[in-house]
Amino acid sequence: GRNPDIEKLEDAFKYIHPEDLPKVNEAMAMVLKEQLPSLMLQYRVKHNDGHYIWIEILANVEYDKAGNPFRVIFKTRDITSRINLEEKIRQSEAQYRLLAENSTDGIALFENDELVYMSPSYTKILGDYLEINRIEEMFDYIHPDDLPKIKQQVKKIKAEKVERDISQYRIRKSDGSYAWFEDIIHSEFNERGNQIRVILNSRDITKRIEAQDELKEKEKQLEMLLTNMSDFLFLIDKDGIIKYTTPYTLNYFGYDETGISGKSFFEFIYPPDLERLIQDFSQAVNEKSIGRKAYRVVRKDSSFFWMEINGNSIENGHLEFVIVGRDITERIKIQEQLKKQHTELAELNATKDKFFSILAHDLRSPFNQIMGFSDLLSKNMHQYDTEKIAHFVGIIRNSSVKAYQLLENLLNWSMAKRGMMEFYPVTLNIIPLVKEETNRLSEQIKTKNIDLKLQESSNIFLSVDENMFRIIIRNILNNAIKFTPLNGKINIDLKEKDNEIIITIKDNGTGMEQSQIHSLFELSENRSSEGTQGEKGTGLGLLVVKEFIDKHKAKIEVNSEKDRGTEVQLIFQRDNTVILS
Repeated sequence: GRNPDIEKLEDAFKYIHPEDLPKVNEAMAMVLKEQLPSLMLQYRVKHNDGHYIWIEILANVEYDKAGNPFRVIFKTRDITSRINLEEKIRQSEAQYRLLAENSTDGIALFENDELVYMSPSYTKILGDYLEINRIEEMFDYIHPDDLPKIKQQVKKIKAEKVERDISQYRIRKSDGSYAWFEDIIHSEFNERGNQIRVILNSRDITKRIEAQDELKEKEKQLEMLLTNMSDFLFLIDKDGIIKYTTPYTLNYFGYDETGISGKSFFEFIYPPDLERLIQDFSQAVNEKSIGRKAYRVVRKDSSFFWMEINGNSIENGHLEFVIVGRDITERIKIQEQLKKQHTELAELNATKDKFFSILAHDLRSPFNQIMGFSDLLSKNMHQYDTEKIAHFVGIIRNSSVKAYQLLENLLNWSMAKRGMMEFYPVTLNIIPLVKEETNRLSEQIKTKNIDLKLQESSNIFLSVDENMFRIIIRNILNNAIKFTPLNGKINIDLKEKDNEIIITIKDNGTGMEQSQIHSLFELSENRSSEGTQGEKGTGLGLLVVKEFIDKHKAKIEVNSEKDRGTEVQLIFQRDNTVILS
């Protein structure tokens, strides 16, 4: 930065950096001592602004005959930039070495297949036993099962000039076990295509491989579990689309995978249950939970079964549901059977109560009359005239008929309830049967002066059990007489309509409230009312009628209005009937 104030060689020394001055003095002394012709030195000298710069000098020394230097020629150049760059390079190399030596990954540098550098991490991972000078010596430590693959990869890298590649292999440790390595391989090639430099960045992935193997094993176990589980499993989205199901589910539903996956879960629901499922699923989407529900599900062959489902939602970027289901058809059947048995048990209890009620009260009344009036006749008959005796005998006869009818109904009802009454349908002309049963009740009809008309236009042949049919007609007609007033009317009509034979028995008697009609055939609700002349009853006759109507797979319909009479229709199917003109 200025012309230096130098007259003698010694004057130059005052500009040299104090740290470099001893080195320069020592070099100059050695040159003079050994009479060296030249000297090259690098040192720092002070600039005019006070900082130091690096210079490189080439000193050529000339000596006289006595060996004393008489001329020194200095060639000087500023090498500050080069020195700074070299310092930066040294610092960078130190930093990279520091990083390499403290990295958990192994770093190895090969130039022209010769090992230049290998970081300490290899020793930390594998143990202090690696003896590698050339790159191919790495093969001695690779697992035999992985070696062919690695050799093939190395060959491919060289042949195809691959600058970056990744490999995974097992490498032997000092204790004889193997670690899994993942290498990132960086290759440099010269202009002739020869591989001149290889940098290996090796990472121990043993734990990752073990975790992957463990995950694969768990996935295998899960697959076995899903394959062999006897419950149904569905993964569906918030729109009800099936994303996954198990082989067992597919087989049970009768489909292959394409028959269910991607379709709506709603498609497989039995139509009567669909609206309920849609409501439940909409609620599940809002609440992100599916409670325990049961629906009927349709198989591919159109059969259906009851499926109970339960599920939970999962958030995997979007809402999905895992639904577990099982066939509960047998459970439903058992529940229905239990309900039926409960109903039957209630009926049996009611039957028992009704039976004891009849024995305790209804049978006692006619037998009391029979015993009472027969006792009077036995003791006092010589005191009574013929008219009074005839009156008492009439009471005894009527009481006997009532008792017989009651016992007959009781017996028929009991046998029907226990399934002990044989059912033998044969094809009969039912017109004479109806007439005979009407004639059988002629005395009661005459007593009330009832106008009874039987309207029939043809002979009707119907397949019926004769005894049961007679009991049905007798009980319905007996009820009509009982509730028809003096001088009342009863019409009996038999006709064909479509595929049915309809027998109608209609009276103009006391009639019933709607609530009474609904309980006519219910044992627990059955209550008998008194007739228009105080006739007693048990209501048992109608229960017998219902049992026998059911045996014939027929129907009974009752229409009535209070104080306007009652109409009873017995409806038989024509399947087993023959109509003759």
